[in-house]
Amino acid sequence: DLGLAPDQRRWLVGHGVRVEVPPDPLGAAAMPGFMPYMLGQLCRPFLREILPGHDAYIWLDADVWVQQPEGLDGLLYVMRHGLLGVCPEIHVAYKAMSTEHIPYLRYWWLRWSEVFGEEVAERFSPLPMLNSGVVAIPADHPIWSAWQDQLRIAVRKRLRHLSEQFAFIVAAQDLPRIERLPAHWNWLSHMAMPPRHPRTGLWVDPGYPHQPIHILHLPVAHLRKQYLARRMLYRGGAYLEDGDLPPDLRSHPIR
Repeated sequence: DLGLAPDQRRWLVGHGVRVEVPPDPLGAAAMPGFMPYMLGQLCRPFLREILPGHDAYIWLDADVWVQQPEGLDGLLYVMRHGLLGVCPEIHVAYKAMSTEHIPYLRYWWLRWSEVFGEEVAERFSPLPMLNSGVVAIPADHPIWSAWQDQLRIAVRKRLRHLSEQFAFIVAAQDLPRIERLPAHWNWLSHMAMPPRHPRTGLWVDPGYPHQPIHILHLPVAHLRKQYLARRMLYRGGAYLEDGDLPPDLRSHPIR
């Protein structure tokens, strides 16, 4: 819970959801650059301690929704085999694979430098990012302690947006039992806006043979209005109330 309204919290609890306020195991709230939403990132390496007693853990960002059962089924499948499931930010349709490739590499080199320094940036910035917005991890996987250790190193240098994701990538690089999943398990819509299949109504990847996307990710705040206008939310956003919509979309409600 990083800002639920009381009625939203009651709705979730009434549907059997355990609602937790993320702890701050690193004392990040006292660090320069801290923003409250970061607790939703920084708590991820500590999920085993926050929610103990489970065989495996799946993290889905709040801007993610599952379009097909295969999305969760695939994550469960890899975990049953003792593997960590995560998607690299790579697909032939992603804009980073085209003319934006060089600016993309420069951007990530700068971000890596801010978090871990130039030596680490030289090693990791040419590699596809592993996106921790959708990740499935067995409880006994060695990533947990390695992730925590790398995150502590990262925040000592400088707390940044996505510090935990950079730490995850460094921790995972040389570990066994990492399953890098196809992009359909975490489709990054800001990298390639998916079309909707005219017959099935499913969101599909833009390239032939236009396979259905299993898990749709809608990141980057300034694209929110575009996602709403294209009805890219679960059930087209039918669950939204008027107050959730930008004023110019309220006359064309998403239903």
